[in-house]
Amino acid sequence: MNQNDRDANVKETSNKPQMVSTSGGTDSDTLPVTPQKANSWWRFPLVLFSAMISGGVVLLVFNAFFESLLQSAIAASLPLTTIFAILTLMLGLSTGYTLYNVTMLMKRVTESVKRIETYTDDTISKLRLTITKDVESTSERTNSVITGIQKEVNDVIRKLEVKIDHLQDIEVYYIQNKDENDLGYKKSLEVIARATSRIWIIGDFSPDWQPLHTTGERSEYLKAIEDVIKSHTTNDTTFEYRRVVQRDQNVIDNMTRAGQEIFLQADDMRGDEQAYEHCYRVSRLKQQASNSRVSVSLRVSRPIPSSPSILLVDNKYMLFTIPEKTRHNDGEHGYGLKSAGVLYFEDKRGGDSLIKKFEKLYHTMYMDASEVYRVQEPPIRLIG
Repeated sequence: MNQNDRDANVKETSNKPQMVSTSGGTDSDTLPVTPQKANSWWRFPLVLFSAMISGGVVLLVFNAFFESLLQSAIAASLPLTTIFAILTLMLGLSTGYTLYNVTMLMKRVTESVKRIETYTDDTISKLRLTITKDVESTSERTNSVITGIQKEVNDVIRKLEVKIDHLQDIEVYYIQNKDENDLGYKKSLEVIARATSRIWIIGDFSPDWQPLHTTGERSEYLKAIEDVIKSHTTNDTTFEYRRVVQRDQNVIDNMTRAGQEIFLQADDMRGDEQAYEHCYRVSRLKQQASNSRVSVSLRVSRPIPSSPSILLVDNKYMLFTIPEKTRHNDGEHGYGLKSAGVLYFEDKRGGDSLIKKFEKLYHTMYMDASEVYRVQEPPIRLIG
């Protein structure tokens, strides 16, 4: 290879655009950048201005020179042909130089335009690549956020579905008594009539200083329990009745003294004479059912903290009596108790949703109470 070929290769190599990486990664992240061209677009106005100045100066010099030459020719009385030739030469040289300057100017303008285009293309390519990466990054973050939100929403939906299913398995509502119309006991009567295998009760805590208001509805309720026990005694079917009676601590101490069998008497049940008569009547049923498959159990317990009256029927129904103070049957402190209403629960899954949990709680309180072996006959009758 001769020297001219090497020079041509060097020139060609120096004019090739270099590949510059925008992210330090693969070839797809590189952009072509011409050396010293990407940042030389601002030279165009300077080149144009310098070309105009230099062209003007040269034309002025030519004009001055040929004007002096023309004046010398006229002063020497040269022939017109000679003068015309001088003028033609002046015009030709001026025109040629002007054309040369215009050509060079256009060349430089073209080069400047190409440099500007190259710079602009490079800038747009870099900007497009940057925007593309930002959009992709934003899209990834957005997708990640959306995925997280969808996961949280799905979790909430699943939890709601579980709660809704659970609520569909349990029916709960409150029945409020109105004036003297004891709607709570009427609901209890309906539930008692549906009993097939068991009735478990924790009675109200109603000592003599806070007696329980006597109502006809409650008498009907207690008698309905006795009728259910009788029906199972007659049919010789399996049935269980449990009742836990809450009394003052001193009453419990008197009944359990000296380890004797508990004998429930009228004085022990002051404040709830209806329940006392009911205990006597079911104890008689217990004796009648001694040879049958009916179980009747009475127990006494010291006051159970925060425990309302509880009625459990089979594995399906549970009722809480909500007590309130009343001026009926004034006790030692000038007031008594009556039922304000009943909180009703119906377990539609055979006890699995709710009743079996309270069954365990009831059994614990029942085992802590003391068995009643005998009940004295009440001096008065309140249940029809």
